[in-house]
Amino acid sequence: MQDNQESPKKEKSRRSKKHSEKPKVIISESTKQKSGLCKSYMDQMKIERIYYIYTRQQRLKSLRDKISQQKISQKEADEMHKKHFERETTFLRLKRTRLFVKDFEIIAKIGKGGYGEVFLCKKKDTGEILALKRMSKEEISQMDQVKNIRSERDILAQHSSEWLVKLMYSFQDNHFLYLAMEYLIGGDLKALIQKVKKLDKNTACFYLAEMILCVEALHKLNVIHRDLKPENFLIDSTGHLKLTDFGLSKHMQIQEFRNTIKEMIRFKPNRPNTQTLSKLRSFSIVGTPDYMSPEILDSQGYGPQVDYWSLGCILYEMFVGFPPFSGEDSKQTLVNVLHYEEVLEFDEIQEEKKQIPADAWDLISKLFQKPEKRIGAKSIQEIKDHPFLSPIDWETSDNQLLLLFLMLEMNWISLILMFLISNKHTKLKISVILIEWLILLLITFILVLLGKDLI
Repeated sequence: MQDNQESPKKEKSRRSKKHSEKPKVIISESTKQKSGLCKSYMDQMKIERIYYIYTRQQRLKSLRDKISQQKISQKEADEMHKKHFERETTFLRLKRTRLFVKDFEIIAKIGKGGYGEVFLCKKKDTGEILALKRMSKEEISQMDQVKNIRSERDILAQHSSEWLVKLMYSFQDNHFLYLAMEYLIGGDLKALIQKVKKLDKNTACFYLAEMILCVEALHKLNVIHRDLKPENFLIDSTGHLKLTDFGLSKHMQIQEFRNTIKEMIRFKPNRPNTQTLSKLRSFSIVGTPDYMSPEILDSQGYGPQVDYWSLGCILYEMFVGFPPFSGEDSKQTLVNVLHYEEVLEFDEIQEEKKQIPADAWDLISKLFQKPEKRIGAKSIQEIKDHPFLSPIDWETSDNQLLLLFLMLEMNWISLILMFLISNKHTKLKISVILIEWLILLLITFILVLLGKDLI
């Protein structure tokens, strides 16, 4: 009888306990991804807000310091304060304004990629000259590039490095995504190499140093570029390089190659002679495989060393005119990369090696090693300390006198075009750049006459 009385109590206790237990919530990967993006967005907004408040206070402080240093009347000081706050208000209004493609005046098409195009444009209200990258949402979705585009946008928006291209605006409409970035009038390193065919030792040394600083700035963000090539190094108005195109920096799209890697290993490498390769390079662009490291293809995992391999390919190209592992098509190029040790012993490579200074070839050969033996595996400082780069003063690398001479290779047509289409403020800036160039080139000429080394 007692057991029968206790039994309803136990049943009731079990029921209340069952109801008190919290149900298990299963969170999908999609929801986790969206919540992570939301958190990142809120954190970034907070950082941007704090930074804006700080910079606004600094601008006001600078104005007050300027007023205190100058002997001006109270009326003039009040007028300066009024104009200052008007500018701040206008800046905030523009910051809150939603952008549309109609807010930009398209000037010319300057590039085309796998799923987008790049236009030279002018922002109508400010007169800024920008590079506007337009990407088709449909093509991005079909090619499964959503994560890559998001990665590129995040890297562009979050960094503050002078060695990486800056994102000025981003917006979208029903059909396209838009990234408005700073426009660098010097073109890219690929165009420079094609123009001059081969670079001399001093020029190659300078540009390699600049590329190293670009890559180092990206690695400090814990990002590996994975698609370094001369086209992705842009030249600014002062002759310096900036790194761009971060679409593959997190998700290297090589799945289509990995399925055939084992078959490719059985193929024999083949390297066309210099004359044939020059013709091939004149009429076709092999693309990323020319600069791709072997470890990317074997799907065994890789680190920042993949970017150092690419630097070796670019350094070789600066002296010879084309990358070392180029084949007649992309498949043959990949086979050559996989058999790189054998390719480096080919007669064609040995003949081209004669065009490369000994210390430069020593660096190249150390970059073309297995990841764990590759120079830079411990630290990028290993590459900086190589004898080929000994003329570079890394502490003041942004003031190297060699860049003054390299300005002669700048795209003057782009500069003249910008001057003709820009507003008064931009024309003034371009005029200042031109005057600075003339002065710097005059200094360079005097130094050459004095017989001083440019680096």
